[in-house]
Amino acid sequence: MKQSAGFNLLELMITIAILAIVLAISFSFDGNLLQRNRAESFLQELQRNIAFARVKATAADEIVILCPAPPANIQARTAFTCQDNWATNRISVFVDRDKNGTFSNGDTIHRTMEVVDDNDSMVFSGDNRLRFDSSGLLSGSSAGNFTYCPGSDDNNQQLSVSTAGTALYRGNTTDTCE
Repeated sequence: MKQSAGFNLLELMITIAILAIVLAISFSFDGNLLQRNRAESFLQELQRNIAFARVKATAADEIVILCPAPPANIQARTAFTCQDNWATNRISVFVDRDKNGTFSNGDTIHRTMEVVDDNDSMVFSGDNRLRFDSSGLLSGSSAGNFTYCPGSDDNNQQLSVSTAGTALYRGNTTDTCE
């Protein structure tokens, strides 16, 4: 007897089952996962930069500031003051050698972060800067919560900063960016 080159019933059923699973996954996918991941990724990078600023302040025995700054000034390494808007400005970490709270000649930028995605927003409930003293503690009223809002309110994520200078990723929050 000659063998058939077609599919048997079992092979056909397995193929249909795999196809159904793949289609179910692709149709149930929406942008929420991407929004959540984008927010979480940004806040985790911010958390690493906060930890870096704290360690840098203690290791160098100097004042280190993390704050939003105009992108053009960061790129040109020209003097700037910390801005109020955390979403539309780049976040920089710099050593404030003259202790005046601004980036000026003689200060050094050690790290920068890009602005948040165009469709997103981010606010901080504290000051317009995190200022770490030589002991690694925040000085002034810098403690607060960073809230990242990626498009829809159900995906808002939060990062808390304590007066001790430590940052804790809190995940989902009902706080808004308004």
